[in-house]
Amino acid sequence: MEERDEIKDVDALRREVAVLSRLVDALEAAAVATDAHGSVTYWSRSAERLYGWRAEEVLGRNVLEVTAAQWSRAEAAAVAERLRRGETWSGELTVRRRDGSTFPALVTKAPILDGKGRLVGVASTATDLTGRKRLEEEQRFLAQAGTILAQTLDYEATLSAIARLAVPFLADWCLVDVLDAGGRLRRVALAHPNPEQEALGRRMEEHIRLDPDTAHGLPWVLRTGRPELHPVVTDEDLRQIARDERHLRLLRAVGMTSYMAVPLRAGGRVLGALSFISTDPGRRYGQQDLALAQMLADRAGLAVDNARLYREAMEAVRVRDEFLTAASHDLKGPLTVIRGLAQHLRRAALGLDGTAAATLREGLDGIEDAAVRMSALIAELVDVAHLQMGRPLQLRRGPVDLVALARRAVQEQQRTAARHAVRLEAAVPELVGSWDADRLERVLLNLLSNAVKYSPDGGEVLVTVAAEGGPERAHAILRVEDRGLGIPPADLPHIFDRFYRGANVAARIPGTGVGLAVARHIVEQHGGTIAAESREGAGSRFTVRLPLAPGAGR
Repeated sequence: MEERDEIKDVDALRREVAVLSRLVDALEAAAVATDAHGSVTYWSRSAERLYGWRAEEVLGRNVLEVTAAQWSRAEAAAVAERLRRGETWSGELTVRRRDGSTFPALVTKAPILDGKGRLVGVASTATDLTGRKRLEEEQRFLAQAGTILAQTLDYEATLSAIARLAVPFLADWCLVDVLDAGGRLRRVALAHPNPEQEALGRRMEEHIRLDPDTAHGLPWVLRTGRPELHPVVTDEDLRQIARDERHLRLLRAVGMTSYMAVPLRAGGRVLGALSFISTDPGRRYGQQDLALAQMLADRAGLAVDNARLYREAMEAVRVRDEFLTAASHDLKGPLTVIRGLAQHLRRAALGLDGTAAATLREGLDGIEDAAVRMSALIAELVDVAHLQMGRPLQLRRGPVDLVALARRAVQEQQRTAARHAVRLEAAVPELVGSWDADRLERVLLNLLSNAVKYSPDGGEVLVTVAAEGGPERAHAILRVEDRGLGIPPADLPHIFDRFYRGANVAARIPGTGVGLAVARHIVEQHGGTIAAESREGAGSRFTVRLPLAPGAGR
């Protein structure tokens, strides 16, 4: 009876071993077992697939003879010591297949201990990391390509950098061709590790033709917007591509063994193509390479389209800028005539008496004020164009007395603000700096007109001029204060932004939201600053600080 039970136990154990063996064989990781001396005692089916050795060929042999793990003697001794202590070791190793090729693998070794805790064997698993490593390299490659594509809007320089990046990671040759506005093909980049070979590639450019009947090669890719893959390029393939014998000789000189081309696409249009050539018989392009090439081309195509759109936008802005400059010049001429005639008629009216004469003088003052404001608006329009382009202003610097400039601006504003008391307080009789008088006057007039406009119930508008700082760091201080509507706290940080208007005035009082943006642009171009303080319902104060030359402000 006991003998029969023992037979049943053995049979059950064999069945369990068979099941475990099948489970191990189904694993992707190679499973290997050795005795304490490293001789192979078990070699799974997955190990046969991974290493290329059959189980009967390696059983009894030392595992290092067939896997040739690359590690130093000190590392091997350290791993052996951990296993003797009953600890598991895991790490990345380069291992060798039967055919001599190597691959990176994640190797785990676990000790097999007897009942007394002594090491009697080692169980190991190895997972091929080639695919994972390739994926990591591809991700780094695409990330680097993204960095290059984001560096400049010069698409030709960008595509040239992309071609150089692709060599040698993805190709021995990388060619980039784009279609111009007229549908003509132009090669904008060519990369090869050897500059002499690049010269050979450039000689092939004269053979590029967009033959609408061609069913293969670059013309087909451009016409269909579909990629083309030739894992193996034969001499017969070269003959089909070649346009003539000279072209065939050039193609043979390149030494092409594998080829792929992918379209540059953006916005549903084919903009060009990237071609990749391998001259290494050991590298044959497959679907994974083609997918990577297309991902690179898709990123490059978007960059090319963005660069073209940017270039077109810049051209449109340039035309607009030229138009504004010409229009402002043409408009200032008639305004100058209007101002001159108004001044002449005002002088002629000085000798007249009566209500009609006063009305005439008042009307002429209004005409001149309107002409001045119109001239300032035209100049502001041109400065807005410069601001939108990010261009610096061409300042016409000269000696300017800020006190005298402020006095004129106050008088001019007072003429059109009957409900307001516009007043000047100057701490010094004269404050001279090297500034652009016209633009600085525009800043002050803008601040004054805002103070009046946003004080609809009237009241005082105070302008103060002072100097502060020592002789070496002197500044002119110009302030404009009102007791008007004020600025809501949420709007205060944004009032110098273009087209921004406070929530408490946007629907009540007309305006463009560009005056303060232009004022800040002008002040900063002078090396100064402009700031605002305000309390809603209690008014606002704007402070302009302008650097003074040493000794100014006497």
